[in-house]
Amino acid sequence: MRTLLIATAAAALLLAAGCAFMQKDNRRLLNALDDGVKGTWVAETPTGRIVASPVFLPVGLAALAADTVIVQPVAATGPAAKDMYDWIWKDPQGSDFSQVMLFLPKVVASPIVFVSDWLFRSVFATNL
Repeated sequence: MRTLLIATAAAALLLAAGCAFMQKDNRRLLNALDDGVKGTWVAETPTGRIVASPVFLPVGLAALAADTVIVQPVAATGPAAKDMYDWIWKDPQGSDFSQVMLFLPKVVASPIVFVSDWLFRSVFATNL
C-alpha cells in the first residue's frame, strides 16, 4: 500500500511538472503581484514577509487559480486558432473539385481540432 501511495505521488508530481501553471511565463497575475512587491520592505525583510503573509497567501492562491482557470485558457485561444487554420485551411492541395469535396469534412474537423489544441495548450506547457 505504501509503495502504491509513493508511486501515485511521484506520478502526480511528474504530471504537474508539465502543467502550464508550472511555467513562469504562464503565471501572468502571480508575476504581476511579484513585481508589485519587489524592492519593498515586505519582500526584503523576514518581518515584512511574516506580517504580510495573512494577506499575501490568499491573494497569491487566488491569483494562481485565476491564472490557471481563466488567464491561461484565454491566452491559449489565439495559438489554437492559428494551429487549426494552419493544419486544416492553409495551403489547400489538390484540384478545385477535391477542395469542394473536402469542404464539409474540413468544417466538421475545424472545431474538433481547435478544441483539442486549445485544451492541450490550456493544460500543458508547450512552446509549439
